[in-house]
Amino acid sequence: MWITQDQGPSPIVRYGFGLSSFNMSTTGTSRTYKWGGWNGFIYIVTLQDLQYNTRYYYQVGDATWDEYSFTTFSFVSSPGPLPVPCNERFKFITYGDLGSSNAADPNMYWLIQAAHNHDADLVLHIGDISYADAYQPAWDVFMQKIEPVAAQIPYMTTAGNHEHYFNFAPYRTRFQMPVPENNIGHFSRENVTLYYSFNYGNCHIIALSAEMNFGNATDLMPGNPQYEWLVNDLESVNREYFPWVIIFIHRPLYCTTNSPKRCSTQASYYRSLIEEVLYEYRVDLVLTAHNHNYERTLPVFNSTVVGTFNVTEFQSPKAPIYAVVGTGGNHEGVANNFLPDTETPQWSVSDSRFAEWGYVVMDCNSTSLNW
Repeated sequence: MWITQDQGPSPIVRYGFGLSSFNMSTTGTSRTYKWGGWNGFIYIVTLQDLQYNTRYYYQVGDATWDEYSFTTFSFVSSPGPLPVPCNERFKFITYGDLGSSNAADPNMYWLIQAAHNHDADLVLHIGDISYADAYQPAWDVFMQKIEPVAAQIPYMTTAGNHEHYFNFAPYRTRFQMPVPENNIGHFSRENVTLYYSFNYGNCHIIALSAEMNFGNATDLMPGNPQYEWLVNDLESVNREYFPWVIIFIHRPLYCTTNSPKRCSTQASYYRSLIEEVLYEYRVDLVLTAHNHNYERTLPVFNSTVVGTFNVTEFQSPKAPIYAVVGTGGNHEGVANNFLPDTETPQWSVSDSRFAEWGYVVMDCNSTSLNW
């Protein structure tokens, strides 16, 4: 994806196996939105039939104009074919609540270093992307800042509450996630699909959204579209090929911030919608954000610890582990308002709770996942 002020007639990506060898090319499409007074054109090109585990070099541009990006970017295609060897390891970075302000710059620096040094295979951004809200130039600033990362490794997102402006139009137009194409360009809260899944290595990763109806998550209620899709998706996972199932959703299902609305009323409500399904289908990790801090749980179901473990090592847990990773860095600051240790539920790992900016790195193969 890239953006220009004027509309190019023939968007194209030229690519190949060498730094200056572009013997392949694919054309794409353009789209725009006018909400919030934004002007520009966003280009989407899909590269098909890539070889597995292969580094490609590419430039973006326009064939009619015969102009291409000054920078040559590169990426490594996804691992395969299936089944991925059980000892092959993959590294993921995850966080939420990043933003485009200077407060995010320290994290941006380390993310760029990780991408440049090939220290990460994938990024999961758990909502609250740019904090543009209704101010569209902040989206452009964010995209410029994140380019050195997203141009090199898959940058997968889910929507947060700060993406809801203009019926999610800026977010959905700028981020081409694997959702139904007919959701592009027809923005309403009734038809915008903000959930999807994909496989990477030995992981099946699911992006969910609790943002329908301003956080009421009506489509996550049993019988409604996102809930039914989730059940069908979980039923379809081949756990021999994908032993790890990871979900990321912006709003927490478990948290201990001293916020009755977020960590009592809302978290309990979201658990009532999907926790039983996550437990039944043996989801391993549920990554959330929204609170500007970090914490995680023991394996937990129905607010009860499942099994006996120490706090850092788990052997075949029978319930999901939940984490809050709202540590991206933004102008609102960190939230250091945790409940006192004496009031912390048993499912919470008290020593894991801190209010700092940063991100989580996960390293996994088919038999172990290191956090």
